[in-house]
Amino acid sequence: MLFSSNLLKKYISLDIEPQSLMSNMTLHACEVEHVEVRVLPELVVIGYVTETKKHPNADSLTICKLDCGSHGTYQICTAADNIVANIFVPVALPGCYLPAIDLTIGARQMRGEDSNGMICAKVELGINEDADQHGIWILDEDFSDLNSADLGVSLSKKYEWLNNTLLDVDNKTINNRPDLTGLLGMAIEMRAIFTNLAQRGENNVIKQQNIAHELSEHYPGRVLELLSHAQSPRQQVEVKTDGCSVYSLLQLDAITVRRSLFYDRLSLIDSGLQSKNNWVDFSNLFMTIVGQPIHIFDADKIKGTIVVRNASDGEHFVDLFGASHSLVAQDIVIADESGVIALAGVIGGASTAVSDSTTNIVIEMAHFDPVATRRTSMRIGVRTDAVMRFEKTISPLLSLTSLSLILDVLKQYAPMLGEYTIVGATSIMTDEIRTKAMSGQYITIDPEECIRLLFGRAYDETTDKSMMIDILKLLGYEVEANRDVRIPRWRGSDDMNIAHDIYEEIVRIYGYNRIEPVANKEVIAYHPFRPAIRINRIIEQILVHSHHADQLQTYSRCDESFFDLLGYDRNNLVKLRNAVAPELSYLRPSILPNLLQAITKNSKIYDSFTLFDSGQTRNKSENFSSFLNKQSFETTKIGIVSYKKSVSEWMDDTVLKMKEMITDIVQGLGISGVLQYAPTSLSHFHPKKQGTISIVYGDQSVVIGMIGQYHPRVLESLKIDSHAQVVGVELQLETLEQVVTSQGQSFETTSHYQTIQDQIVTRDISFVIAKDQPFGSLVQVVESLDNVAHVEVFDLYQGEHLPEGKKSIALTLTIVGDGTWTSDQINEVLNQAIVEVEKIGGQLR
Repeated sequence: MLFSSNLLKKYISLDIEPQSLMSNMTLHACEVEHVEVRVLPELVVIGYVTETKKHPNADSLTICKLDCGSHGTYQICTAADNIVANIFVPVALPGCYLPAIDLTIGARQMRGEDSNGMICAKVELGINEDADQHGIWILDEDFSDLNSADLGVSLSKKYEWLNNTLLDVDNKTINNRPDLTGLLGMAIEMRAIFTNLAQRGENNVIKQQNIAHELSEHYPGRVLELLSHAQSPRQQVEVKTDGCSVYSLLQLDAITVRRSLFYDRLSLIDSGLQSKNNWVDFSNLFMTIVGQPIHIFDADKIKGTIVVRNASDGEHFVDLFGASHSLVAQDIVIADESGVIALAGVIGGASTAVSDSTTNIVIEMAHFDPVATRRTSMRIGVRTDAVMRFEKTISPLLSLTSLSLILDVLKQYAPMLGEYTIVGATSIMTDEIRTKAMSGQYITIDPEECIRLLFGRAYDETTDKSMMIDILKLLGYEVEANRDVRIPRWRGSDDMNIAHDIYEEIVRIYGYNRIEPVANKEVIAYHPFRPAIRINRIIEQILVHSHHADQLQTYSRCDESFFDLLGYDRNNLVKLRNAVAPELSYLRPSILPNLLQAITKNSKIYDSFTLFDSGQTRNKSENFSSFLNKQSFETTKIGIVSYKKSVSEWMDDTVLKMKEMITDIVQGLGISGVLQYAPTSLSHFHPKKQGTISIVYGDQSVVIGMIGQYHPRVLESLKIDSHAQVVGVELQLETLEQVVTSQGQSFETTSHYQTIQDQIVTRDISFVIAKDQPFGSLVQVVESLDNVAHVEVFDLYQGEHLPEGKKSIALTLTIVGDGTWTSDQINEVLNQAIVEVEKIGGQLR
């Protein structure tokens, strides 16, 4: 969210370096991600085009003569398509550096003609208006006071407000501070922070501030007084929903719709908004200044009484951009006799939009239920600046006070708006809001408790009392003698509720960095990992240290675009009622989709890598009813996805590498038994490279997960080279824990270290098996033999010199003797392997 210092100057002006401003605001109020400073170079001067002619050697160029006052006359070639004679333009003289485009202007020749300087477009000066046009900035169109005396004067000297400082505030850090979505709230924070710093002996950076006047002039009680004397508007209004606690209307007649002045357009652009016309721009500027969204209706297009109500299921609505929406009963709407004319707190409708022919308007200032507003926005996929503010729970008292504030802001923007007539005003509010408007909202604090919690010492009335009161007053709180604190009307209704909220206000302005560290008073005892966590840690260590995998932490939500691609049935998935985004409305049924999304991004940079993550996945079961029925749908899994751009040797096959990884995990957990892979038929995997993973031990066979190489069709959909190999593995951690526990393991990583007393030999052997027979079954049979420590596949072959329907597999057996074995005893192990393989249909090659 962008804040313009030029607009802030209405309330407060600071003389401070950008870095200091950013660090102090981040420490005391909200995270400022970036401070951008726009300063127009002094060598950008006001020039006048006295003559133009076509370039003799370039049809796209025009040769211009420019009068730059005391700097002299310049010839400049330009490709701008809007250049004409007798206009004022910004001229960058030779030697001028333009930071917006990182270019130093010099004298040069363009196709044989001298060009000394550059006639600038707005974007070349860091002004992001008309960026899609290919013309220079004609100053006459935006400034009406230019004359010959201005020639050669620096543009930024003539119009100092072209220079600006922009604060980019991280929206997430003000989720509970809706007051900080407006310049007024931000100015109050700055006053408190920098006044407090000055009181502690630091430089006073506040040049001027006008906050006290604003706060004393505009308050809920004054609005009630105004309404008692105000004439009612012609437009009638009714509220028939609990989702609207305040609804105010101000009716204006005889307005003129026209283009906004350049200063006001630039204020919008610097705040990250776009200009449309003067009245729509006014509504956006008011929202930017106060933090309260407003909406303007064309009064002559409203049919009958305005009714604030809940929508009917299936009701139709067309928004400002012409998009059609089907509504549900939970949506709050503004309607007239013809139907819905706006979605409350989200977006206005096309039928009552302000146009060039509009002459009479009604301005809406309201407080809508934040949950309903957000749900509507998420459901229809429309995200607006109004939604972003309403969902943070704006104070309803601010919504009410806006009726007073808007009269002041209307006067401020009179040059942009022109003449108008105020017809009348009205406001409908709940009894609770009316009571709060008259009496205010209070929280009782305990100063002794506050100092003890914040500083770990006893309360000193001599110094602590004044410190607390000074800070609270700077933030707009009123402190009563009986320790009751009146909450500022602009603070969100979910922001300040208990005494500890007040204590937090005190300490953040005082400065967390000023609190003296205190040692822990509690003894921190060692608590060993639970078995499930210990298993997870062992697997993580194996993946990172032995297989150089990278661990990610992905969200518990899943992008819906993967569902059809990977064959998930939405009926079996858990849907969120209030999703953070429309495409993230389901909880993940598997770890793999989010890992696959990460593979897609990283495959553009790296040729091979392995990623993994662990966490809970959720699927509906027959017993699923709600989140309270937790065990029926939550499973903890670890997902592993490996990517390889190309495979030149069969032994580098990614599936084989992943099977080695699985073997290492099972061995690392100390699990005894045989790994088995049973074929599956999932459409998103390669038909011959997928299956379940089981551990066979004793008379039990337990499925612990699955493995599969993603189908080329899936890779193409994700814009990954279809010749690449992407293999996914997902293991069920609860099942692994059950196996480990049943085998009495201690969750420690086990290793076998070879010594000179060991008799370890390797022998190679080849078998012929059926073409459709998984070679994993053959490996498992051989590996189950006594004295066979490990089996590794080193060759697979299909083709000439083999019977029809057969394939060859070559194995390396690691045989462990007791140190006294002869060659005959080693050969006996090989003979046993041959016998066991023949039992499953194989034969020695």
